[in-house]
Amino acid sequence: MSNSCPSHKTFCIKRVSGIDAHRNTEDAWQELVGKYATDVFTEEAVNIINNHHGEKPLYLQVSHLAVHAGNGGTTLEVRDKEDTLTKFDYIKDYNRRLYSGMIQALDDSVGSIVTALKIKNLLENSIILFMSDNGAPTVDPLWNTNNFGSNWPLRGLKSSLHEGGVRVPSIIYSPLIGHSNTFSYLFHVTDWLPTLYEAAGGNTLDLGKIDGISQWETLRSGISVTPQRTTILLDIDEILKQEALIKGAWKIIKYDTKSRNNFSNAYYGSSGRDKNSPEYNITAVITSPVQLALINGVSSNSERFLYKRKQANFDSNCKKIVEKEINEGIIPCSDYCLFNLNNDPCENTDMSNNEPNILNELISLMDDFKSVKVPANNFTIDERSHPKYFNNKWVPWLDELNSTCTGYKKNKSNWTVNGSNNIIFAVIFSIFLQRIFGNRYF
Repeated sequence: MSNSCPSHKTFCIKRVSGIDAHRNTEDAWQELVGKYATDVFTEEAVNIINNHHGEKPLYLQVSHLAVHAGNGGTTLEVRDKEDTLTKFDYIKDYNRRLYSGMIQALDDSVGSIVTALKIKNLLENSIILFMSDNGAPTVDPLWNTNNFGSNWPLRGLKSSLHEGGVRVPSIIYSPLIGHSNTFSYLFHVTDWLPTLYEAAGGNTLDLGKIDGISQWETLRSGISVTPQRTTILLDIDEILKQEALIKGAWKIIKYDTKSRNNFSNAYYGSSGRDKNSPEYNITAVITSPVQLALINGVSSNSERFLYKRKQANFDSNCKKIVEKEINEGIIPCSDYCLFNLNNDPCENTDMSNNEPNILNELISLMDDFKSVKVPANNFTIDERSHPKYFNNKWVPWLDELNSTCTGYKKNKSNWTVNGSNNIIFAVIFSIFLQRIFGNRYF
């Protein structure tokens, strides 16, 4: 194993790579040889569903590598490159064409998993949640990956605190949900724990003091009620010198415009509306494996699908960006910018001079958060974790004598280590197996 970073077959940190594939505590890299990772995870999920006999509730989380690139500088990996380039030949950019092939594989995965639930007669008692963790990268001068997602017309990329970096769509389905609706309140990722816990019949008081707020009743009933969450602290990062929070419709954001990360705060991405793009294929949606599995509970009326799709658009509130893709003359937020996300979700108009009282209120709230913030620790990489000591694999390396892992023999035995087991891991893209068509913050 070289100290380069070849692909998704290995996991790389600081140009050190190693094999990272396990089934519980056993090596499993042999199971992946010659296979496409998205398909491997899908097959595993389907097998778990097929072997579930219903004695206990099933919690299944599928954390796909898709649609991420491999390690920096590597080509985006698809099942069949020739087929992918032909199928998506209307997309001019080469990397974006490959990226579309990765999305196709992810789409197929969702179809296979939902179909398996249908065949196993589990759909009538399931909650299916599809979500992502952050906005897409479009350009990448820092890590040299070739991802080519698009958050258009939102401002910002992955790692930015603008909406393109922090606002992601989510879809939830369950027969427990009264009727299809669009949820447009604030929703933080920490809210999923108490929300799903309550949905499963648990008492959220049993969870103790947590950051998350259960929003199950609002999701289930679809009734407009007083928002359960009014505030989201997006980040306070003293290393990157960026911070942002949302309260109601208002958002403040500030960052170092000289930071190497500042490129991510502009507008990027394809609109998917150029003359070469095909029309939206509603027939493919209606006849998809997911729709066929859910046909008893969801209308196949194409007009309803198109209406829901239109509800998720920002066109009316982002006219400057929609009518003319811009990346010049944008407002730098070296001092606090203030945006009204209801009227301006694309963060094009700074309202800080117009609304000084609101600005000061949000700054005061930010200061409250800062007063209880724990300083970040800069952990260095532990050389003892190097894969070269463990047959070129990433494994737990601390307190090895108490480890239950097998097949991991390091080449040195004279280390004295205090602490519990540790392991390097990455969860990049998540599908929690579980009807909201959401367009807010998760």
